[in-house]
Amino acid sequence: MLFNNHAVCIREKRPFMIFLLFLFLLLTVPLPEIRAQMDEMGQYRYISRTGETSEEIRWSIQSGSPLTIVARQNDVVFTNSCGTSGETVHWTMQGPESDVTAERKNNTLILRGRISGKAVKKKFTLDSSPWYQPLTYSLRNFLASGRNTEYFWIIRLDKLEAIKMKAAKKCIEHLSLNGKTTKTQAVVVRPAGLFSLLWHGTYWYRTSDFLFVQYQGRNGPPGTPLTTIRLLEP
Repeated sequence: MLFNNHAVCIREKRPFMIFLLFLFLLLTVPLPEIRAQMDEMGQYRYISRTGETSEEIRWSIQSGSPLTIVARQNDVVFTNSCGTSGETVHWTMQGPESDVTAERKNNTLILRGRISGKAVKKKFTLDSSPWYQPLTYSLRNFLASGRNTEYFWIIRLDKLEAIKMKAAKKCIEHLSLNGKTTKTQAVVVRPAGLFSLLWHGTYWYRTSDFLFVQYQGRNGPPGTPLTTIRLLEP
């Protein structure tokens, strides 16, 4: 175990009266206010551990239209431009060996740039499903909804290919984070269709504001050490 995490998985009951109260709040609280509170979240630090290797990730979100989500890991900077419903419209990856840009135009995803000095230019035909690149942010609208599953597209970073994914809500879990018990929603993400058995990763989001707090998955073939990413600052 990379972390001493004694999580308790709970299937929460949602009585009809609670549903009515939620519906009342949804109709009476202005949605732009909720989104503004969610979107102006500032900066956070995470620790990523794979086997004996660890590194820090810095993540920030800046309000605007579109929103800007930036993640810095080692010398690589990922910059995402996203709408308030989570959809990505523009993405860049910049580092010593990479300078890549991707943008969506209707149902076409265009990717271009350079990797290790070699030119890269690709086009992918998508369907109407959204493009969610930063899952640290893009699944928030799904989390706030009553839907249990969500289909979306993402760029696979190791191959720079667009693949369709499926996110599924699991149970509510109480995680021990930084010495505090945090109520979270677990979400399992895996490829859509026939490749769904080949890989999956689990993401946890704080239920109070949908802040991403933890990830666990094996980012490689069978036998690859487990990668865990955890929030360092509550």
